[in-house]
Amino acid sequence: MGLTIQQLEVFHAVVITGSFTKAGLRIGVSQSSISQQLSNLEEYLGISLVIRDRNGFSSLTSGGEFWYRSSIEILRKIDDTYSEHKKNYSKSHAHLRLGITPNLKGGFVTSATRIIQKHSDLIKFNLSYQLEPSDLAQQLLTHEINFAILEASVLQNEGKNFHVMPIYEDLLTWVVPIFISDEEVRYALDPLSSKMKINPVLLTFANVAKPLQAKMFSDKWFHNNLPMALGTITVPSFDAAIELAAEGLATAHAPLSMVPNLKATTLEKIRFFNIKSERVRVVIAMHKHLITHSSYSKIYKSLFDYCSKEHFNAMASIKLNRMPVKPTRA
Repeated sequence: MGLTIQQLEVFHAVVITGSFTKAGLRIGVSQSSISQQLSNLEEYLGISLVIRDRNGFSSLTSGGEFWYRSSIEILRKIDDTYSEHKKNYSKSHAHLRLGITPNLKGGFVTSATRIIQKHSDLIKFNLSYQLEPSDLAQQLLTHEINFAILEASVLQNEGKNFHVMPIYEDLLTWVVPIFISDEEVRYALDPLSSKMKINPVLLTFANVAKPLQAKMFSDKWFHNNLPMALGTITVPSFDAAIELAAEGLATAHAPLSMVPNLKATTLEKIRFFNIKSERVRVVIAMHKHLITHSSYSKIYKSLFDYCSKEHFNAMASIKLNRMPVKPTRA
């Protein structure tokens, strides 16, 4: 007969209460059962765990101390695992928690919600945003969310814990108000141009605080290409930066993935330029154990299909203007 959870619970109760009688009352079994279960555990392990006295328990042996520490960890892990099971597998607790970046606000959220609502056995659906992809990865690891759409790079060391599939490649674009002409852009990009003659809108850019990697690229790009432009406006996210560009107050950088989610009234006020930024691989990730749950598995497949086909095609249909060629000088 092998080691059982009940034996560990009995042993743990004996140590916590200090007697066989109190241990029996704590877990609802007789004193004789406590004694028998503990003896069976000691027989299986081949050691004595406790030093007995008139009350049945006096102190722990060295082996008992080891197994007491171990029993705490094992029983806690079993409780945590059961709680996770109730969240994810019990029909009355089925709960999908999807984490995304704000790039996917708008139309994506509507489409994802429709996909998820098709599965009536899911009781709850929570959607959360994180500006930093690394924060989404951390929430996956701590089980705060069980699905995420995020950059593949932040899962490099933890990919074995998740079922991961690539959905598209993202890149940063330069967002410019529609009324700015190519000639004005070309003139602003010329390092020998007079600052006084550059359209003032091209001398201001919206500085996005997060994600950090995008901010670093954006700062470097403006420094190298429009060094006279200043990031005097700081905004919390790309969608706020795009709104400023649409109102003709600044230019900005924004990921291509968020463009299909923008309103038509915003799109008609801006243009997007291809600045040949580094492409970022984006994936959909889910805890591996959920793949055996039919509802989670179906939703994962449906979200993957939507992202890798419909959303990808919408991204591909966006007109990216070529950067005007800088004038050459003898």
